[in-house]
Amino acid sequence: MNQIEMKAYERSLIEPDTTEIVKSDDSINEIFKDTIVLDFIDKNNLKTEKDLKNKMIDNIIQFLSELGPGFTLAGKEYKLVTPTEKEFYIDLLMYHTKIHAYVVIEVKIGDFNPADLGQLIFYVNAVDELEKTDRDEPTVGLLLCKDADRFVAETTLKNSVMKLGISKYKIIEELPEYLEKRLNHKN
Repeated sequence: MNQIEMKAYERSLIEPDTTEIVKSDDSINEIFKDTIVLDFIDKNNLKTEKDLKNKMIDNIIQFLSELGPGFTLAGKEYKLVTPTEKEFYIDLLMYHTKIHAYVVIEVKIGDFNPADLGQLIFYVNAVDELEKTDRDEPTVGLLLCKDADRFVAETTLKNSVMKLGISKYKIIEELPEYLEKRLNHKN
């Protein structure tokens, strides 16, 4: 019922022409919604990216439900150790059971910045090198941010051969007024 109330169908990437997500590959349409609604998070308690990640994990069942079928959590602040012993931490590492691929999710509390994509690309490549097996498909990357300028995002992803997406998140206070009124009316 919550997914119906939050218009999950309309936010899914069924119609690529109407989507708000920016992607490098049309197969991204199969797994990501254009906007992820985090209705279980109080925006007044968000000060840092760590706060946002912690709230997602504290409410993991709701978060996985919002992402859609097939997602499983492999780890929060997932530690990658390079062959040279350098350590890096992925915000959220998921595994998608339907496409048989790891999904790296990097969370940004602010608007999309092209520099953020470099970090995501590194993590996607590192997971492919360090975690992926021969049975897994290439790793997918999602940058989840507060907002994204479409031109900047599309230009940044232009000609990318990797499966990458940039999606926005919204919390309940940021939903359209008509939807917020309906939800509050039900409570």
